[in-house]
Amino acid sequence: MSAIDIHIISRTGRVHWLLDSWMKRNGLRADLIVSAYSVAQGRNNSVQLFLDGDKRFLLQLDDDLAPDDDTSPIMDINSDAAIAYCSYPPRKQVRFNPEMPMPGCLRMRRDILEAMEPPWFQPEYDSTGGAQIDSEERLVIAKAKAMGHEPVMVGHAGHLVEVIAKYKNGQAAFMWPHSK
Repeated sequence: MSAIDIHIISRTGRVHWLLDSWMKRNGLRADLIVSAYSVAQGRNNSVQLFLDGDKRFLLQLDDDLAPDDDTSPIMDINSDAAIAYCSYPPRKQVRFNPEMPMPGCLRMRRDILEAMEPPWFQPEYDSTGGAQIDSEERLVIAKAKAMGHEPVMVGHAGHLVEVIAKYKNGQAAFMWPHSK
């Protein structure tokens, strides 16, 4: 069994240049998983593709991830962590909250995913079904925790670095590129 399968999850099929540069610098190759309407569906397609293969770990990276040298520990296949993630860099003072996981850089061990019933990833919506209140990573992390596995932070990576300014009532509002 080889070590790690890397998938970049995308709505657009475009990979942020900082992620592409980091991948090239580290000699990494990834499959691009495109799901225009649902990131969760893209993540689920990624897991199914991974389970059809023979690798021990699956690493999912968001297409707008901005890795740096602190991101490299996510590639440590000697770690036995069932679920590992990269947090935002300390300089941003944003930390991963296991109750609301949104790391954008998530490594999972094969046996954990094999033990889970699909769907592995699914966002949580409000009672109307119109507004997403929690990320798609929530479900896979909740299942892993129910199995007795805590997510482990193993590195840092910036995320959602490009913003678009929109003006509402004369005020600047900032939105991520894939926001409506």
